[in-house]
Amino acid sequence: MKTNFFIFLGSMLILFSTACNKDKKALPTTVEGYVYNGVEGFTWDKPIEVILVKEVASGSWVGGTGEETVATTYADSNGYYHIDFKAENVRHWVRICASGIPLHHNYCNSVGGTPVERGTKQKIDLYLPPYSWLKLHVENVNYQPGDIIRISTRSGDYLTFYGPANETRILLYGGKKVTIAYAVERENSTFLYKDTISLTPFDTTYHKLEY
Repeated sequence: MKTNFFIFLGSMLILFSTACNKDKKALPTTVEGYVYNGVEGFTWDKPIEVILVKEVASGSWVGGTGEETVATTYADSNGYYHIDFKAENVRHWVRICASGIPLHHNYCNSVGGTPVERGTKQKIDLYLPPYSWLKLHVENVNYQPGDIIRISTRSGDYLTFYGPANETRILLYGGKKVTIAYAVERENSTFLYKDTISLTPFDTTYHKLEY
């Protein structure tokens, strides 16, 4: 019985040691997929970089974690990317770095991303929202003292303006027509208006709003 016990104990130690070594060993891992922009028929002429990062100790006296870049690649003209790497036993994730897209798509320095499963071949598609800036020149062509215009930002808020002319900028989804609702308050009356604008994705659209 003692012999069987020692054989069992030895087997368990070998299995435990193997598991520990596997945890320490960097495993071949592949992550691939497509970068989508959500606008049918629209292609960009800027390189879209895909970054693979891993979790590391922050080095701060308060503890916590940070991240370190493991590999970078670029999506091809079809949006496809592919990364082969040796994954350590820490968290890894991928995200888009779209610094070439103007104004509002610089995710290069953001934190986090889609997690990668170590030791596997995994398909992870990434999505680049087709935001656009709408830059409005708001002009009151028949200005009366006390006039107020309120423009809906489509997020439940309103931009409020006074005077004969104003400039503003709103971040919206591009690649489609959007309707801007606004209200003009004059004396004791409120007048409601709408204006439809076609937005170019990943760019700034300029529009003159007259009332």
